[in-house]
Amino acid sequence: MQTALVTGGAGFIGSHMAERLSSEYKVHIIDNLATGERAFVPKDATLHVEDIRKQKNIISLIKKIRPQAVFHIAGQASNINSFSDPHFDVDVNFKGTINVVLGALEAGVTRFLYASSMTVYGLQHTLPVLETSVCRPVSYYGISKYAAERFVHATALRNDLHHDFHVTSFRMFNVYGPRQSLTNPYQGALAIFIGNVLRNEPVTIFGDGKQTRDFIYIDDVVDAWIKAIPESQAFGNVYNLGFGGQISVNEIVRTVIAAAGKNPSSYPIIYKNERPGDQRFMEANMEKIKHDIGFVPSVPFDKGLKQTFVCAQSQYKL
Repeated sequence: MQTALVTGGAGFIGSHMAERLSSEYKVHIIDNLATGERAFVPKDATLHVEDIRKQKNIISLIKKIRPQAVFHIAGQASNINSFSDPHFDVDVNFKGTINVVLGALEAGVTRFLYASSMTVYGLQHTLPVLETSVCRPVSYYGISKYAAERFVHATALRNDLHHDFHVTSFRMFNVYGPRQSLTNPYQGALAIFIGNVLRNEPVTIFGDGKQTRDFIYIDDVVDAWIKAIPESQAFGNVYNLGFGGQISVNEIVRTVIAAAGKNPSSYPIIYKNERPGDQRFMEANMEKIKHDIGFVPSVPFDKGLKQTFVCAQSQYKL
C-alpha cells in the first residue's frame, strides 16, 4: 500500500481528504492542532503533531514518512487575520509551503497537490473567472497563497531534480460542509451564520450583503482531488474548484435562517462596513477541470446546506 501525507489533516478539509484516502493509502497527517481536532483524524491514520513553520522538523519528518503523494492543505485561512498579522500569514502559508515542498523533494515525493485559493484573483470584472485571468490579489492572504502556488509550480519546472515531481493546484472557492467550525469568527461565512442562528445570536454581515460567492460542498472537493491524483493531464496545472454559480450573502443568510425554522424577515441581522480584502463578486469557470480530469460538482447548494445543517445540529455542542 502506498503512503500519503495530508498536511492540515485534522482540520475541516484535510480530515475529509484523509478519510477518503485511507481506503487506498496508508495515511499520515501533519497538524499542529491550532484549529484542527483529534476527533476528526481517521482511525487508521497516523497523526504527527507538528508545525509546518518548523523547517528542520518538517523536512526530517517528511523524509521519515517517505510518502508517494503529498496533499498540502495546512494554512492560515482567514483574509481578515492576514491583515492583523501579516508576518504569521506569510510564515504559515508561504514559508510553511516551502518547508513542505523541500521535505517532499528530499523524500522523493512524485505527486504533490496544493490547496490554493480563489482570493488569488482579487477583484475581477469578468465572471465566471478563468484560470488564465490575471491574478491581482487584494488581501494579504491572497498574496501569500498565490506566492506559495507559484513556488510549488516553479519547483516542478526545475531541471535539476533527480525524480519526477508532478504538481497540481486547486484554487478553492467557498468550501462548506460538516466539521467546519461554527465558532471561529474568521473562517467559513456559511458556518459562522449557521453557528449564529443555532445559538440564537444576531447575524453580522460585512458590507451590503449583495456580494456573491461560489459555494462548493466538501464531498465534491475531495472527489476532484482524488480524480486528479493519477491524471497526467493535471500535472503542472492549476484548476478552479467551485460549483460554478453565484449566491449572494443576503440569500445565504435568509436560507440559513429558514433552515432553522425561523423567520428571515424578522431575524436580527446587523450590517457593518465591508472588511479589507473582500472580493465583491466571484464565480468559478469550471470548464478546464471538467475537460482535463472529467470532474463536475454534483452537490447543489440546497442539498449541501441541508446536510451541513443536520450535522451541525447533531455534532456540535453549542
